[in-house]
Amino acid sequence: MNNNDPYILYHYTNEESLKSILSSQTLWSTHYQRMNDGKELRHFPEYLLRKLSEKPNKTFSKRKIKRLIKYSDIVLHNFLDGVEESVPPEIYVTCFCLDGNSKQLRNEYGNYSIGFVKKELDNLLEMEREVFGFDMSIFEPVVYDRGNIPKKFKDEVDGIINGFNDYVRNKINDCKKSHEKYLIYVSLFKSNKWIDEHEYRLVIGKLSSKNQQSTTINKTRKFRRDDQSIPYIELFDDPNTLLPIREIIIGPLVDYETKKKSIMMLLKEKGLENTVNILKSSL
Repeated sequence: MNNNDPYILYHYTNEESLKSILSSQTLWSTHYQRMNDGKELRHFPEYLLRKLSEKPNKTFSKRKIKRLIKYSDIVLHNFLDGVEESVPPEIYVTCFCLDGNSKQLRNEYGNYSIGFVKKELDNLLEMEREVFGFDMSIFEPVVYDRGNIPKKFKDEVDGIINGFNDYVRNKINDCKKSHEKYLIYVSLFKSNKWIDEHEYRLVIGKLSSKNQQSTTINKTRKFRRDDQSIPYIELFDDPNTLLPIREIIIGPLVDYETKKKSIMMLLKEKGLENTVNILKSSL
């Protein structure tokens, strides 16, 4: 855990999903290719291609770079084409944010925000990796300002840029090492029009088959009931594990006292009634 990490991060959800989280003590993690905003996966390749235009390179002109940026989704597809044998896209994302009283997020995701202790989630995440065969995980703030990459990401991102550089120069074999890093960081970039969300993302997955008989994770891939095309996995589904929930904020436009009693009943079933605060939104 970074010393600058927040103590609590919030996950927004609706009433049905809140009850499911409290009852199962698990969190859903959605496949990275099926996040709510289908355009999200373009932000990172566009950033990489723009950085390429700043590198001295005799192989392609700025005009070519602009064309690559315009068709960045196609470039991305080709860059990753054929990689699935060594880097299967088993990468999943769970979203959190700093603000537990965001009107925008309540309107978008649901009227309830669940406050989790970040440090304790980090500990559970490490256990999840060891038990279920994941070989990567990150839990970091989303990058909105593409001109200001955090120092701890810079070396990794520079390596991916070099891989893209090799790709556009047709040195396909030389860029394979960048694929895994690309898949890790592509989910951390988002349009700066969402900067007010102050989002954090937990990204977990299986990237390589090194010293492994299989590249699959030891988790059952499930599909959402409301949209069978969206795959997800359940995190922290050890029956002996309790989620590090510290507070639940109930949004406006509902009968607060009635909803509070309902939530308290679920908390009592798990022995959490004395450790979780139920609060009324300030909105």
